[in-house]
Amino acid sequence: MLKSDSYRQATGANFTPWTRRMLGRVRGWRRLALAGLDAAAGSIDPATDAFDVLFLDSADAARQVVVAAASRPEVVQARAFEQPDEGFGVAIVEAGGAAALSHDLGEGASRLRRSARYVRYHRGEPLAAFHAIDAGAVH
Repeated sequence: MLKSDSYRQATGANFTPWTRRMLGRVRGWRRLALAGLDAAAGSIDPATDAFDVLFLDSADAARQVVVAAASRPEVVQARAFEQPDEGFGVAIVEAGGAAALSHDLGEGASRLRRSARYVRYHRGEPLAAFHAIDAGAVH
């Protein structure tokens, strides 16, 4: 995906002027191409005011986290992805607020590498941008 010729033709020296301008403000970024593992792998639900991005050591662990999270009523949507080139899984858990994200990760918890939590700038505004409030490695 990210190593394909078509991707490389659209990056680096071939970035658009807008992309070059925006990346000049970004520090410590990493681009990932993820493949959806479930039917709900679409856009962020408009009812979401906060979400966790959980990096796990496999796609199977991401599925386990999603199953555990999706059974909770405060979770708006939970989705599992895999990163085929590097072999890890990602779970995205969306909720109505940051407090609802303090959740049991189920059997996948022991396989968590790191996570990042995001909330909307303007609570209750579906089109408002998100910003990071917590990110770190799990040891």
